[in-house]
Amino acid sequence: MPKRKPVSGVMNSVLLSPIMPVVIFVTFLAIASGLKFGIEQQDVAQINQNLWSEARGLALELEKDFGAHVTALSRMAERRKIDPDMPEQAWQEDARNYLKDFGTYQAIEWIDSNYIIRWLEPMEGNEEVIGYNVAFSEVRRQQLERAALTGQLDISGVIELKQGAPGW
Repeated sequence: MPKRKPVSGVMNSVLLSPIMPVVIFVTFLAIASGLKFGIEQQDVAQINQNLWSEARGLALELEKDFGAHVTALSRMAERRKIDPDMPEQAWQEDARNYLKDFGTYQAIEWIDSNYIIRWLEPMEGNEEVIGYNVAFSEVRRQQLERAALTGQLDISGVIELKQGAPGW
């Protein structure tokens, strides 16, 4: 019967084997690759979460601003119904209050029944807007006429304002 090597001798021969450094290196490489992949996945998930949160915040802010615009427009329309012959001075006072109360407007314009801007608040820096025809195309005119007939808000989308910046 052959004599067995002691366990410590087998361990020594395995540990001293020329293949052992390769096994250790491959094991290290596998663990490092797994950790790197996990960190990258965590980074991507965190970036996606941050983008989602930012987009949600922007959407809520836009919704709030849009709600303020609709509320202000509704107040202006009700005021116009009550006093269709409102003098310019009274309208300007209302417009100043809207600018202060809602805080989302840069300027408010009074447009007559021919879609010409007649009054404006604030006037400073916006003087060239007076007399501008907001029904600048046939499609735009039709949209404004439909809004006037139905009482529905006309959301024009973003247009190039006479002042030179985009607005709606």
